[in-house]
Amino acid sequence: MTQSNVRIVLAILLFPVAEFLPGLIEMYNVYNGSGWPPSIQRALVGPVLTNIIMVSYWILLWRRQVHWTQSRVGWTSLIGVASLAFGAALVALFVTFAKDDIAIGIMTLGDVPSYTWILGTAFVWRETRQERLERLKGFGTERVSCPVCKYSMTGLRESRCPECGAQFTIDELFSAQHDRQEEFEQA
Repeated sequence: MTQSNVRIVLAILLFPVAEFLPGLIEMYNVYNGSGWPPSIQRALVGPVLTNIIMVSYWILLWRRQVHWTQSRVGWTSLIGVASLAFGAALVALFVTFAKDDIAIGIMTLGDVPSYTWILGTAFVWRETRQERLERLKGFGTERVSCPVCKYSMTGLRESRCPECGAQFTIDELFSAQHDRQEEFEQA
């Protein structure tokens, strides 16, 4: 299994891992006679722990794959602030319209900030075209793409595009890549 595949599996496990410890704490509190519904302080423990675990886990999982620029750090921080505000607004709406206890709203919607932050970072942290070219050059591999649909054919063992089905000779592929490189350098 490649490192990327392992990271994807670990990313899938993020949600159950992050919910495990706060869930155990709440089960302990309920069975220990703390009662239901919980106090606001007790209700905050689960979501705060879950958010800390999820954000830490996500950063640790992808920190070496992300090309950290000043812009990415700034956007990541801005998404964090916006996610916290969004989560707080949802809790306020829940409490206002549902007329329920604020503790239930916190427990129900308290994980929203980490979910929205992770979703936002998936867009902000994605690799740019230039970063991909530099990474491939670091491996000594030039990018080979389909002249018809621009699908990356780097690493394929045949000269047929798996995306659009177009068939090429090696000479045609080489010629198209040379023309694209000249266009890229001029832009």
